[in-house]
Amino acid sequence: KTLVLDTFHRMRVDDRPRPTPAAGEVVIAVAATGICGSDIHGYTGENGRRQPGQVMGHESAGRIAELGDGVDVWRIGDPVTFNPLLSCGQCAACLADAPQHCASRKVIGVDPAHDAAFAEFLVVPASALVALGPDLPALYANDDVLADELLSGGTDRDDPLWRMPLWDGYADLL
Repeated sequence: KTLVLDTFHRMRVDDRPRPTPAAGEVVIAVAATGICGSDIHGYTGENGRRQPGQVMGHESAGRIAELGDGVDVWRIGDPVTFNPLLSCGQCAACLADAPQHCASRKVIGVDPAHDAAFAEFLVVPASALVALGPDLPALYANDDVLADELLSGGTDRDDPLWRMPLWDGYADLL
């Protein structure tokens, strides 16, 4: 199942075949996807970057469900999130570690040609994956969920969430 932008201001649930990974890609079984402000602008049509018929969503976490050929660093079941920015890796911007300036960049959840994370499964390049700790619930993989959980007092200081490197030094400010 996927959540499709039917028309601006209207979404629909659609049955689509489970995606198949190409070489160098993985299929993620999505556990949680946040709704980004850019998804709201896509829903309303305000930014012109989303198109009806597209599956949006780019702030997600889940577990690897399938590996494409040549993917040997990851294992089925690994908890992951992903960097939605896809770049060529070969231009001057990419070689200068500035892939956000790549003229060929695509963003999962923005590029209408790439079904994204408002779905049960999505395909991403293995190179875009970010490992999550095995003791970290998939729900916490989204930064918005993390911040909300921490700021709302939903966890105590003994929770593994507070010991994540992402929050080192920041947790004391909350």
